[in-house]
Amino acid sequence: MIKVDVVSGFLGAGKTTLIKLLLKAYENERVVLVENEFGEIGIDGELVERDGFDVFEISNGCICCIMKKDFVQVLARVIEEFKLERIIIEPTGISILSEIIDILRRPEFASQCLINSLLTVVDSVNYLANMILSASFSKIRLPMPPCWYSVKAS
Repeated sequence: MIKVDVVSGFLGAGKTTLIKLLLKAYENERVVLVENEFGEIGIDGELVERDGFDVFEISNGCICCIMKKDFVQVLARVIEEFKLERIIIEPTGISILSEIIDILRRPEFASQCLINSLLTVVDSVNYLANMILSASFSKIRLPMPPCWYSVKAS
């Protein structure tokens, strides 16, 4: 079975940084990155390709809706043409992850792929400020001040 890791998060959250670390960790495996850029130009894919990894970019829309057909075709092609051990999928920050999971659960993919991990990267430095801004913008009142928890590695 081909392991599939989905790495999501908003623009600037650190997805590409995490993916580069994952690719180094999986350097002994045959891995392909399927990257979705909402805009026309994909910068992250170039950064990963420079490190010697295969990248398939889908741009000009979201793979969960507008570009769904293209995503299905790329996924089928990658599975058929490469003898893979792992696929890393990086959707746009506005993707509906349940739609991507539904695609991966289709019989043609579920028979060959195993969803290994679903990761969401959060910009922890700016999260609190954005959460408070979002709450005041939408007139939602937070029941109590948000709390931060930090785990220190020993």
